[in-house]
Amino acid sequence: MNVKCNVSGGFMGLSKECRFSSDDLSEEELNSLNQLKNLDTKKASSANLKDGFLYQFEIKSGNEVKKVSISEEDVSSSLFPLIDRVDKLLM
Repeated sequence: MNVKCNVSGGFMGLSKECRFSSDDLSEEELNSLNQLKNLDTKKASSANLKDGFLYQFEIKSGNEVKKVSISEEDVSSSLFPLIDRVDKLLM
């Protein structure tokens, strides 16, 4: 799978993007990605966040493209490994 993630929001309202392949993920990060992929597509808005971040994922697997948006406050602990990877890629 190929993944593009746009992270926007925060105090300064910045927007950053990273791309990575599922081949580069640890088993724990891959499990998080699969959980994210199975979530219902969510229309989250950064307008409702106070200095929080909005993660917008585009996950491509073959001809299938799944888009999932999730706010920082809605990230469950099972997604932490993936979110940590994204945050490190954006540094």
